[in-house]
Amino acid sequence: MDERLQKLEKELDSLLNMAPIEDDCTKNENEMYSDMANLKNSVTAVLEERRNGR
Repeated sequence: MDERLQKLEKELDSLLNMAPIEDDCTKNENEMYSDMANLKNSVTAVLEERRNGR
């Protein structure tokens, strides 16, 4: 499970790094990138919890 989460985290990070600047996106596109960033943050938090044994 951790391996899949790490791959997802890496993929989201890569996609977010390639995202256009906010001014070049529609409202819906900006919401999508925001959702992706929130998902990445959640995945990172879960992985941190597991690393710390919580």
